[in-house]
Order: sequence, then C-alpha cells, then structure tokens
Amino acid sequence: MLKLIAVVGTQSKVSYNRMLLQFMSRRYRHKADVEVTEIDQVPLYDKEAPVMDLHAKEIAEKIQAADGVIFATPEYDHSITAALKSTLEWLSWKIHPLKAKPVMIVGASISNLGTVQAQESLKQILDAPGLDACVLGGNQFLLGHAESAFNGHDLKDQGTIDWLDHCFFSFIEFARKMDALDAQTSATQAYLTHNTDVTTSASEKVGEDAQTSASKKTNVTTGPSQNEVAGRSGKQYGTTIENEKSYPDETTGASFSDAKTGATQNSNNWDKKQPDFSDNKQDGKTGASKH
Repeated sequence: MLKLIAVVGTQSKVSYNRMLLQFMSRRYRHKADVEVTEIDQVPLYDKEAPVMDLHAKEIAEKIQAADGVIFATPEYDHSITAALKSTLEWLSWKIHPLKAKPVMIVGASISNLGTVQAQESLKQILDAPGLDACVLGGNQFLLGHAESAFNGHDLKDQGTIDWLDHCFFSFIEFARKMDALDAQTSATQAYLTHNTDVTTSASEKVGEDAQTSASKKTNVTTGPSQNEVAGRSGKQYGTTIENEKSYPDETTGASFSDAKTGATQNSNNWDKKQPDFSDNKQDGKTGASKH
C-alpha cells in the first residue's frame, strides 16, 4: 500500500480543502494510506534563520518517507496562499524532499471555476529549481461551489466523486510507475558502477602484465647494456666482438680494434697509412726535430 502525504494548503480553521482531503483519506483507505498534514504551525520563510524551522522540517521528513504528495489549495487572488508559498520555500532551502516526488494537485473554492488559476500557479512553483517535483498532468480536480458540494463531511454529487476517483487512481498508477522507474534507475547505476570498477581493474591488470613482459625483454629503466648492443651488432655483421684485439695508434696513442674474423681496417692497411717520419731527426740538444 502506498504512503501519501496530503498537505492542506491553508492555515484557516475552516477549510473546504481540508474537508476534501479528509474525504479522500476515508474513501481510499483500502488503496493507500493518506495522511492529512497541516501547515498552520509553519512560520513565514526566513532565509536568515540559522536552522530550518522544526515544523517545516517535520513536514519535509514526512514527504521524504512518502511515495507521493497531494496538495489541496484554495485560490486567493488567482494564486495559492502565502502560507503554502512560504512552506514550499522552506522545502526548497536546505533539504529538497519534493525532488522527483510524484505530486497530485486538487482544489476547492466557492467560485465557478474552482481553483484553476491557483493550480496552474502551484505547478509552476513546483517546477522551480530546489523543488523539482513530478506533477501529474491531465487530471485536474477542480471543485467549484464548494460551500454546497458537501453533505456533512462527504461529497454528495456522484459525478464529482467519479471524476475524483479517476484522478486519484491515475495518480496511484503514476506514483507506482515513478517508483518502479526509480528502482530501475538505481539498479542501472549500481550495475554501471560495478562494471566500471571491474573494467578499470582488468585494464590496470593488463597494463601491469604488459609492462612486466616488456621489462623482461628490455631493461626499461637503463636500456640495454653496451655489451648487449655490441653483441647484437657483432652477430649482424659477422664479427666476434668478444675476441677482438686492440692495436695502439703509433701517432696518437689511441687504439683501434681488429676483429678476429676481419675488421674494416687490417694491419697492412694501417701500415700504409702511417706518416713517414724517416726524414725527421731529433736534435739531441734541444729536442727539436729537423725536417
């Protein structure tokens, strides 16, 4: 069974809207638990207040725990009452209990058109940032000539009751669909979060394995050693680097390598390239050379 909070949109002691909600609570008691809630103790909204008003906070907690909300509004000067407007301002301040909450709007008035303009005004307010309620559309219950619509505490016109039944059962279906949608959305978010974590973990694992495999083939920190490079080069060009011999350069004192299997320059080529110092004679006294 659904739990619904029915808000009386006025602080008046005698109210046709209160009578309408009490009638709905009795008539639909086997379909939903409709709790009639008053706003007569909620003060005017004060943005400078250090904490939220306790009565407004109590209403907010009830709305948060409910499956839906019914607002019954009178019409004052083509709009809702100051008391209801102030209550809604409290409900959009620090906490937001009406966000995505299914809402039904009804109204009773002594005028011919019922509360049509007040209901339109309330719809706009409930759509404001901070409230963001989900108002049932296409099912307006407008009770005109309310002073003659009741027989004691019950509505007396069967046609009016039938239309109220239609609107209420449409709201029940709307609230249940909203609840199912919320459950599906929560399940989808949980699924996506879980699979994102699994995918991230798997990607990190693959990256670690690839890095480990690469590290085994090549030292990624320092690179291959010179001996490894030389060994690979020796194999590529058919030389045996580990058996090479060094020959000193008679001119500079530097050495060059002659690979065992044949280097680019051999000793014969080297001898042919040596500079001729045969004409240079050193002066024994000065150490200078003559040429």
